[in-house]
Parts: sequence; structure tokens; C-alpha cells
Amino acid sequence: METNHTREVDPVDVVDLRHLLVLLRRWAWLLALAVLLGSAIAFTVGKLQTPIYEAHTQVMITRSSQGSIADITQTLNSQQIAQVYIELLSQDWLLDAVAGRIGGEIDKDRVKISEAANTQIIGISVEDEDPARAVLIADTLVDVLVEQNENIQSGRYAEAEKSLDVQIQKMEEQIASIQAQLEQAKSDALTEQITTAQNNIQSTQSAITATEAEIRKLNGMTAPRAEALIDFDRARTEELQTKLTSQLAESQSLTTQSATEQDPALASALQTRLLEAETAIEVTRREIQSLQEEIDWLTPLAELGMVEKRLTEKEEYLATQQALLPSYQEIYTSLVVSGKIEGTTDKISNLENNLSLYQQIYLNLLDGRETVRLERMQNMPNVVQISSSTASEEPVRPRVLLNTLLAGLVALMLALSVVFLMEYLDDSVKTADQVNEKLRLPVIGYIAEMQRGPEMAYVAEHPRSPVAEAFRTLRTNLEFADVDKPIKLLLVVSPNPSEGKSSVAVNLAITLAQGGKRVLLIDADLRRPRVHRFLGLTNRKGLSDMFRSSATFEQVVSAWKNENLAVITSGGLPPNPADILASDKMASILKTVREKADIVVIDAPPFLVADATILAGRADGVLLVIQPGKTPMDSALFTVEQLKRADAHVLGVVLNRIPRSRAYSYGGYRSIYYQKGYGHYYIEPEREGAAPAAPAPTPK
Repeated sequence: METNHTREVDPVDVVDLRHLLVLLRRWAWLLALAVLLGSAIAFTVGKLQTPIYEAHTQVMITRSSQGSIADITQTLNSQQIAQVYIELLSQDWLLDAVAGRIGGEIDKDRVKISEAANTQIIGISVEDEDPARAVLIADTLVDVLVEQNENIQSGRYAEAEKSLDVQIQKMEEQIASIQAQLEQAKSDALTEQITTAQNNIQSTQSAITATEAEIRKLNGMTAPRAEALIDFDRARTEELQTKLTSQLAESQSLTTQSATEQDPALASALQTRLLEAETAIEVTRREIQSLQEEIDWLTPLAELGMVEKRLTEKEEYLATQQALLPSYQEIYTSLVVSGKIEGTTDKISNLENNLSLYQQIYLNLLDGRETVRLERMQNMPNVVQISSSTASEEPVRPRVLLNTLLAGLVALMLALSVVFLMEYLDDSVKTADQVNEKLRLPVIGYIAEMQRGPEMAYVAEHPRSPVAEAFRTLRTNLEFADVDKPIKLLLVVSPNPSEGKSSVAVNLAITLAQGGKRVLLIDADLRRPRVHRFLGLTNRKGLSDMFRSSATFEQVVSAWKNENLAVITSGGLPPNPADILASDKMASILKTVREKADIVVIDAPPFLVADATILAGRADGVLLVIQPGKTPMDSALFTVEQLKRADAHVLGVVLNRIPRSRAYSYGGYRSIYYQKGYGHYYIEPEREGAAPAAPAPTPK
């Protein structure tokens, strides 16, 4: 038996490779622009840069045998000593000394220090615009290194001394800060004591005044008089309580009337009366409270002997307060005149202790600095220049050609990264292949992006445009969608808002009417209706009126121009569109409209709401509108799943608003072009050998 060893090509790989090629072709302008800009910028910058020359010299470090005091360098090997001097040559202060000698500034990044492997030889490279100046900098750097080598030991101690100076300066600042805090603490304590004395004086004076007033009241008071006043106040309190009850009842009545009153003028008047009633209630309550306080004060005085006892207590209290007042005034005068606090506080004590401690540390640092100055010593290895500096004949940079090529390559890689990142982050539906593979639905219509402008019936205004031809192709595809069972109710939906479903529904209805069919267009989007705007119709009466006022079909339907097109707009927006569309009344309406036209096109809400799912189960066919590059794939999958659950008959997908400049990415076809001599457009399939979506129309 003959075996076929031919390996079939994985269609997924072919699709991915083609998608990659399409992606690169779509963004070729960006890649080319990135390469051009990167190369141009690198070339321009290279040409504008000043040529840089390099001078090179070498020095060798030899160990010194002089000196009886051991230095840290005596314990280092040759390579370690070289590393010490490499670090020394990299110090800013050394380069500043060189700059001071030759005049002008030296860029630290242009001085390179290197070490020959396993030797004590150090290489010095200097870059500069002038080759002679580069040589001068290199030789001067060696001279300064030789001179500074003799003072390196003192320099090490100078670092320690500098560190001590920094610590001393910080300690001086800390001592000054604590002294300032101490002065502020004393000032705050004085202010607090003065304030306390003032408060004592004021409170004592207030107590004297209040006590004197109460004594005056008690002087004319007797037990019988107190009892008579209590009876009078209680009677007055009862009257006020009765009045308060009446006022509260009136306020409650006004509140109820205001809540139910529909007339704005009467409601405003009631609010004014309610405010006046609440004010009167507050006044009555205050009078009752005042009477109750007076009753509480008079009640103990109604007993025999209580007036005299209370008077004696108040006179004794008055005498005590009058005796305290001079002492408080004397304390206040003393604080203001002397400006010194009485006693001390914990904060002041802590600050004084901290000040004493920091002053002792400050003295110790001064002693340490003097000790470091006495311990300076000199014992360093020698520095010898092996050869004089020489400069390069050709500039070492910029390398214009190499930089231009590298910049172009880097720009290309960055642009590719941006393109792939944008493609990776974009989870929208882009191609007809994605619709076929992911949604398992055929694409039966390709609608190019219409001209921007007000909402209008585009195919009626531009009958010979590519968009009109695309809708005629869609009309033909719908006629062959289900030959055995003609479609009477066609539902047009989209996964999300603003994807052009209303535009597709309106223009498809007009196209069907132009084909000779009696078409009825219903705007069932009872949340954001758009059909009346496209067709320039009024939306005073429509589908919702058939539910609210039981309007008949003839009362809400409108004829549009001279076409075979009748329209039922949405009408007023109801508060419960989902309940209305799911009602038996809606089923009855759909049954009625089936007999009124050859085909009924229904513009449904997007699948973000439940309305579309309800209508999908009652329609003969559903047309799913997707905008390539905008509709997320997960939204489209969710919509298809909902349609399956509703047992809806999905005829196919219409790719809407295909950008004319991106036909290679979104259409599933190769190009939309104008065929000279025929005055119309048609769509050419992308894959070779694929059947067209619909037969090309016969030229007129």
C-alpha cells in the first residue's frame, strides 16, 4: 500500500506568518521613518560634533626605601600600589590642579586611567579637540602626580583632619541649635506663666462679678417670695409647654403639606411658614429652659433659713475671691516686669543637660584634631614617567559612518519593539480570519469608513460610492444566506456602543428598499436611539408609544422619501426598556410587522444590555456588526455566546468602518479600488482562488 509522506503545513503557522508580513507592511512607513530619522540624527550629530584627538603616556610606580616610619603602602604588593595610584589619578582635585596650570577646564570623562596587567605601569589617555592640548594635559597630569606624591601622606592625614573639622562644625551647629531651643523654651515657659496669671485674674474677676450679682438677688429674697416665684414660673412653664405642643403640631402639619405639595409657589410659601414655625419653637424652648433654671435656683430657697445660709456662703466665697485677686495681679506684674520664669521645666532641664554634653564632645574633637596634626609623616613610593606623551594623527571620535549605521539599527529595533508592543496590547478584532477562527462566523460584509460629518443616510446621498457598493454586496449576501427560509425579521446588533450598528441598519434598509423590497426599519434601541437622526425624522411618536398609549401601527409608522422604506422610530425613552422588549406585547408587535413588509430591519441596542438578547431570540436572523481595530475580542466572544444561549440565528458578521488607509490589515481582502470606465467600486478577495463575497455588478 502506498504511503503518502507529504507533510501538511500548519494553517496556524501560515496565518501567523502572513499576519506578521501584513503587520510589517502596514507599519513599514514607521519603520522606514524610524531608520531614516535615527540615521539622519546620528549623521547630523556626528557632523556637528567637534573631532576629538587622543594623547597617551605611561608612568611606573617604584617602591621607596627611605624612611624609618612604616607606611600603609609598605604592606601592599605591586598591583595593589598601582590600584592606589589609579584611584589617585581619578580624583577631581588632581585634575583641578592640572586645569589651573594649563588654563581652562578639563572634562573628567576625557581622562582615562588604565593598568598594564601584572605590572606597576599605569597608562594615561587624554582626549581633547586640540591634539597639542591633549599632549599638554597628559604631561602636566604626570608632573602634578609626581609633586603630589611627596605630600600624599600628609594628604591622608588631611582627610582625617578634614573629617574632624566637619564634625567640629556640625557640633558647633548643634550647640547653637540647642542654645536657641533653650532660649525658646524659656520664652515659651514665661509666656505660658503670664497667660496662666492672666486667666486666673480674669476668672477671679468673673467669679466676683457673678457672686456679687447673686448676693444682690438674695438680699431681696425670702422663703415665701421664693415659693411664690416658683408657683408663677411653673404656671408660666405649663402655658409655654401647651404653646410648644401646638407649635410642634403646626410644624408637623406644615412638613407633611410641603412634602406632598406639587405647586412650586405653594411649596415655597409652606417652606417659609415652616421656617417661621421652627424659629418660634426654638424661642419657646429657650423660655421654658430659662424658667426651669430659675425654678431650680429658687427651689432650695423656699425652705426656711436657706436664703440666709446661701447668702452667707456667697459672701464667704466673695471674700475668698477678693483676697486671691491681689496675689494673682502681683504674680502677673512680677512676670511681666522681671521677664524671668518661676522655677523650671523638664524640657528646660533636658536642654541644659544636652548643652553641657555637646560642649564636652566639642572639646574632645578639638583635642583630636590637634593630635592628628602632630602625627603627620611622609613615606611614599616614587612615580616615574616612562615616555613622553604622543597624540593620534586621526580623530578617535566621532565615527560618523559607524554611528549612523548603529543608530539606524537601534531605531529600527525600537520601532519594531513599539509595533510589536502595540500589536500585543491590542486585543481587538482585526481581520476576517480572526472572525472565522475565533467567532466561528462568516464575514458577509465589508463596509469602509464613511466620510466624517453629521449623521445621514450615506448610501442615499452617495449612491455611487464604495460604501454604497459594499452595502449592495451585503444585500446580495443576505439574499443567499438562507434560501429555504427567507428572512423576515433581521436584527442588527453590535457588542459595544459606537461601533456603527445604527449606521449599518439604516443604510442596509435603504439599500434593500432600493432593490425593490418593501422594507420596514424599526429603532428598538430604547436607550440611545439614532435612526431618526440618520433619516431626519421626528421622534415624538414611535415604538414606545405602542406600549404606553396603545398607538396603532399606522399611527407610529413614517414613510421615508420616495423609497420603499417605512420607519418606526423609538419614540419616548421608557424607564424599563428590557421589560418592554421581553413582554408579550412586543411579540405581538413583531408578529404584526411581519405582515407589513417584505423584510423588517431592527436596530437593536448593543449587547452591553439585555435588550439585544431578548430581541435576538425572536428574530429570523441576526447581523453582528464589528468595528475592526476597536471591538475587543472578548466582547465579541461574549456576544456570540449570548446569541447562542438565546438560540439566535446568526447570519454573519459585518466588518464596519474599515479604515481606507488600512485595507491590508482589517479587510480580509487585498484592496478596494476604482475600476476605470464603470463608475463604481468592487472588492477583490485577498487569497488567490477564493470566491468573491458577491458577484461583481454588471456595468451600466
